[in-house]
Amino acid sequence: MSSVKTLVRSISAAALGVALFAAAGCGGSISSSSAPDPLVQFVNAVPDSVALDLLFDDFKEDRLVTIGAGVAYAGTNGAFKEVRAGGHGLILKEAGDPFELWSQTFDTANDRSYIAVAIGQKAFGTDFEKRPRFITFDIDRTAPNGNKSRLYIVHGFNRAASIDTPAIDFQTPGDNPTYRAADIAYGTVKDLTVDSGPITLQARNRGTDFVYAEATPTLESGKIYLAVVSGIEDSVGAQAPRVFFTELRTR
Repeated sequence: MSSVKTLVRSISAAALGVALFAAAGCGGSISSSSAPDPLVQFVNAVPDSVALDLLFDDFKEDRLVTIGAGVAYAGTNGAFKEVRAGGHGLILKEAGDPFELWSQTFDTANDRSYIAVAIGQKAFGTDFEKRPRFITFDIDRTAPNGNKSRLYIVHGFNRAASIDTPAIDFQTPGDNPTYRAADIAYGTVKDLTVDSGPITLQARNRGTDFVYAEATPTLESGKIYLAVVSGIEDSVGAQAPRVFFTELRTR
């Protein structure tokens, strides 16, 4: 009886070997690889903040993951950070202060890259639209072809107290701009591909020639940039209206 069992085991092992060989010969595989984890980069565009902390509440593991710690205004945590795919609570705090300025839910998926931009004002008064909050969006990190640069334009500019912030046009100067991303609502993002090199870009009140802020960066070919329109109307110094640029790492 033992010899019969041995024979059966030998036949089963041989059959398994043939099946694995056939799968390999047909392009099959006996191993599986998971997609890369989601990546998130944090940017602070709250002009009256000193420094902000961004935390992810990982619902799967019931833990807090720090995405950015002590990030100054117009700054970033400097790199994309890996997080788990799935649902998260996104928590915004002033550095060193346990009080939450804002929180929301946020879903991530494998092999995707996300930007979380904090906009608004800490001293928003009764202008609840300007309360600190996030813009979250995913981006294509594939380098643009040829002598081109890709911009992701975030509207985080704040009109003066008690005045609603309108949509903006982000464009090169003039009534017939070479490049233009039109009608960007407050708290939203649009992308724009432009020629690389020095370029002047203006944030205008939608449909008018009134310029809130402008900048003249030198953009490199094959690069991707975040262009954040920020600041507070009629302010000076660090809180003055501005456009700041952050280079985003390509794949």
